[in-house]
Amino acid sequence: MSQANRNERWCLDDWNVTANWTKTYAAGRRCCHDGCKTILSRYNGGETCEMHEAEPDFMVYLGMRFIVCDTCGRLDFEKAFRRLTPDKRATTCLKCEAKQKRASDRAAMAKTAAGAVRGCLRMVRCNKCEALKPADSKHFTIRLDGGRSSTCRVCERKKRNDRYHIKTYGMTRAEYKARGNS
Repeated sequence: MSQANRNERWCLDDWNVTANWTKTYAAGRRCCHDGCKTILSRYNGGETCEMHEAEPDFMVYLGMRFIVCDTCGRLDFEKAFRRLTPDKRATTCLKCEAKQKRASDRAAMAKTAAGAVRGCLRMVRCNKCEALKPADSKHFTIRLDGGRSSTCRVCERKKRNDRYHIKTYGMTRAEYKARGNS
C-alpha cells in the first residue's frame, strides 16, 4: 500500500470526527504570587496556583447562585441581595440592610423625641398633669430605645414618692403629710 492511499484511508475529515483534546500549557511555569514556589500543572491555564486563586464573591450549587454577605458573612441565595443593575447585586444582604435602616431610623426618632427638630424645641403635653412642656431631657425621661416617657419628670417623681410612702408607711405621701409628718 502506498503512502498516499494510507493517508486517504484514515482521514478524520471523511468520518466527520473532531478530536476533543484537553488543552495543555507550557510545562515548568511557576505561580506568580510573591514568594510562592509552586510549579503549575500543565492543565492549569491560570497564572497562580490553587492556594493563591482569588475567591469568587459567589458560588453556584445545584444551579442556584449563592453570595456571601459583607456585613454578616452569611452565605445566602442570590435573591436575598438587592439588585443594583441587571447583572450586578449588592454585597450586603437585605436583612443586614433592613437592620441598618432600623438603626438609623431609631437614631432619627431619638433626635426627634429629644426635641431637636429643625433647631427648635417641640412642645409636648404630659399625660398626668396635662401641662405643655418642651420635649427635652430636662422635662421628660428619654428611654434607651430613643423614645420619651409620656409623663413629665415632676409627675414621675410624685409617683415614685407615693409608691415609697405606700410601701414604707402604708399610706400615700399626701396622707402622710396630712397627719403632720413631713
